[in-house]
Amino acid sequence: MRYNLELATILIVLQLLSVRANSQEIIKTLFGQYKEKYAASIDNKEVKDGPYSVFHFNKLVIQGHYSNNQKSGLWTIYDAKEDTEFVYNYDLNLFELWNCQDQIQDCSGKKRSAYCVDGFQILGGRITEYVRYPESAMMDGKQGSSIVTVVIDRNGQFCDLNLSKSSGHSVLDKEAVRTVQIICAKSIWFPAVDNNDIPIDDKLQIKVNFVLK
Repeated sequence: MRYNLELATILIVLQLLSVRANSQEIIKTLFGQYKEKYAASIDNKEVKDGPYSVFHFNKLVIQGHYSNNQKSGLWTIYDAKEDTEFVYNYDLNLFELWNCQDQIQDCSGKKRSAYCVDGFQILGGRITEYVRYPESAMMDGKQGSSIVTVVIDRNGQFCDLNLSKSSGHSVLDKEAVRTVQIICAKSIWFPAVDNNDIPIDDKLQIKVNFVLK
């Protein structure tokens, strides 16, 4: 029995060494201060195959696993406070946990809002990175916050948006709408569901801040 246990241990170690020998660790800038870290094939560093994570100023944002460039297993998405936003199982194609009534839990059978696949921290980061402060507004010292309402349909498609609260300056509102439209259209979405887990249309509000420093 002892011999079999030692042999099994040796085989496991050899398998791990084999995996490491055929992969390499890559750290790349995703955008801005967001960096991704993943295991990739030595032959092609663009093919993710192993642990994957995204960090923002050393804070964990996304943690998951790739198998031959395909997401697999459990993926955990964190918010800006490093609290879990949701956990998705890519092997079963279902939510394991999500933020329900301000508490992360299994909320099966309860209404769920639409989610950006990469989480709202990444979505907000992309908007912040892409938005351009209008030069005329900067020169005039205009500041404010625009709130844009977006519609994610039952198929998980971004399909509409409108300005729901003005910053008080049309030039800022126009840039906010332009930016949100582009980023939301490029993002991948999980549709909202009702209390019977049936996909439904959903509306989300996104704030874009314009602050002069």
